[in-house]
Amino acid sequence: MKVLGIYGSIGFDGSDKESYIHDAGATLFIDGEHICSIQEERLSGLKYDGRCPDKSIDYVLDEIPKEEIDLVIYVDIGLQEWVNELLLKGVADKFLQSKFPNADIGFVSHHQAHAYSSIFTQPSNEGVCIVIDGGGSHNWSENSSMGLQKCSLVYFNKRKGKFRYIPFNGEWGLLYQTWAHHIYCTKTKKKISYDDPKYHCSFNGKVMGLASYGSGKHIQKLYEFGHYFPEVTFDMRDPRPYPISSSDKAQLLQYNFEESLTELMLRLDEDYLEQTVCLTGGVFLNINANTKIVQALKNRKFHITPFVSDCGLSYGAAAFGASLWNDVKVPPNLAFLGKEYVTPKEIKGDNLDLKKVAQYLEDGKIVAWYQGRSEFGPRALGNRSILMSPKYKENKNILNEKVKHREEWRPFAGVILKDYLKDYFEEGIDSPYMLYSQTVKEDKRDEIPAVTHVDNTCRIQTVSEGILSELLDEYYKISGVPVLLNTSFNDSGKPIVETPEDAIQSFLNMNIDYLVMNNSIIGKD
Repeated sequence: MKVLGIYGSIGFDGSDKESYIHDAGATLFIDGEHICSIQEERLSGLKYDGRCPDKSIDYVLDEIPKEEIDLVIYVDIGLQEWVNELLLKGVADKFLQSKFPNADIGFVSHHQAHAYSSIFTQPSNEGVCIVIDGGGSHNWSENSSMGLQKCSLVYFNKRKGKFRYIPFNGEWGLLYQTWAHHIYCTKTKKKISYDDPKYHCSFNGKVMGLASYGSGKHIQKLYEFGHYFPEVTFDMRDPRPYPISSSDKAQLLQYNFEESLTELMLRLDEDYLEQTVCLTGGVFLNINANTKIVQALKNRKFHITPFVSDCGLSYGAAAFGASLWNDVKVPPNLAFLGKEYVTPKEIKGDNLDLKKVAQYLEDGKIVAWYQGRSEFGPRALGNRSILMSPKYKENKNILNEKVKHREEWRPFAGVILKDYLKDYFEEGIDSPYMLYSQTVKEDKRDEIPAVTHVDNTCRIQTVSEGILSELLDEYYKISGVPVLLNTSFNDSGKPIVETPEDAIQSFLNMNIDYLVMNNSIIGKD
């Protein structure tokens, strides 16, 4: 069975306008085995692209004719009532049938797709999944008015094919994003529309980094944060009767977000949570909150994918469709679900020598790292990365100012050999997908200052195998440090590079010293 999962606008009006949704993409399963996943932005070059994912569909199908697709599962975009009306009238069905004439057409809600993307990427047959995002699924009341679902709890039994879907109230995602937009625009003095597709969801991570610069003077708990927009203490229209900096606003927001979300999980744990807990939805890109949750509920086994945001919806749709006929196999590495490319023949470089690359890094050089299958998700996890030594504090500013062209308060992640995790970080949480923030041990902060944030934390990725692990091992032999700075291979406002051509063009246009592409080292001389 060939099953295609699709998320994105599907052009009801026949236009190709920028979409109000974001992170469109496509995923293909064949006989229960994952074949390929891709975000539309990686192919279109438009960050957070939510338009009809035609490029993604062609990408995952490759040489498979559309006539051979057995089932198409489309994620109901569910954000506007008129869209749902159209879906109910069969317009979407007709549109997709024209593209896939021999396929059955099915639909899943936004929150269902989030849940399936997590449930079908972990080995447990039973457990519970919590979905929290800015909003995406629609609910119909008895009078046919539409409400926007933002939080859901799903009990699952994969072996029996049973899923019990329980919506609950909360505004965590929408509240954070709304305030983050306000804080970012105030800080940078930029006038950016909340709905600008080029900035979809980008405010959240930026403000999370800014929060660490707060003075600590204004931290207090806001009553029932997450359930409504409080107008006490922190009103966007009149933040305080006396001045409060943007960094203090960010700190207040992040503090209340972490505290209230952790309290929610503790309340749920009393009555609803089981041994395996899947967390998904854009809210769980907040690494500081993730860390607090895992620490607070040490008796639970958590599963968070690297594609918890809307980019993972196509995976959830396809995996669910595949499960109707086959046992769904979990891919060996959830980080790398895209294609693998060969280096173009016309590109000439030196043969790859990891010792030489490690020495470049120790000497302060900036290395673009391009290997294997592309990442699926918003973060570079070692196949489409920019690497630099973490030993020199100035490297953070060099990358922000001269390479990434982004705000000076933005931190960088570290990638570490798993065997040394507890030597460098207090929490010691295994983090293969860069989803947790951990405290750098006091005696190690001067060793890795470029990845140690102002609050002494670091977003880390742990590795134990593969070519990146081998590079880290060589770097450790030279420097005595089993850590490298790892950031995504892209310039500001651009998606992470996908193809070799993308990588070469970005390398030539950016202030990067070397490009390591598969088995070649390419310089600019």
